[in-house]
Amino acid sequence: MRKTKTVRFQETVDVYVSPSSSVLDTEDNDSYLTNIAQHIAKRAIAIAVKTVKEEDKNIIKNIKWLTHGDFTPERGRRQIQLFIARTWNKRGLWSHYTKLTEKKDLGHSFHYKYTARFAMPTANIPMVLGSVAAFFTIKFNKNKPKNAPIDVSYTFESQKLLNRPGMVKFRDEWHIRFIEGRDITMAAIPF
Repeated sequence: MRKTKTVRFQETVDVYVSPSSSVLDTEDNDSYLTNIAQHIAKRAIAIAVKTVKEEDKNIIKNIKWLTHGDFTPERGRRQIQLFIARTWNKRGLWSHYTKLTEKKDLGHSFHYKYTARFAMPTANIPMVLGSVAAFFTIKFNKNKPKNAPIDVSYTFESQKLLNRPGMVKFRDEWHIRFIEGRDITMAAIPF
């Protein structure tokens, strides 16, 4: 009699059971069971290796940010450039620049606001029609010790979700979707 057994890895394995008893014959079936066990073990190892490789691809990267004692507005701008270059895997020919756009004194802290603008120029269109912006805020707290790291956050244009470095993995598709969404909106408006 043949029974079908579903194992944990969603793979079906046929096991031969002797009709005379519910126990497997030891001589003939030992090698058969060994083969099944080896097959299942190989599949488990292959799935584990695949999972580890996928986790390696999805590592969220970050950089060591400046401390309050080392911070200047220009160093903050350079840190943002470094963060983008090292952690945002931008495919294609995305070019970008970062500039300080605003400094706010809130009494207990300074908020430095930077704009990082991205565009994808091509040989056919060197003057880009659309660009995407990421808005970074560096919070410099006046009461924190000089060795405390600065607080950094960022948002993308037309979004309210506040991102923090090292918490979210950047996806290149986000920029493309922003530009496509803007193009669709602009096409719907008659000029």
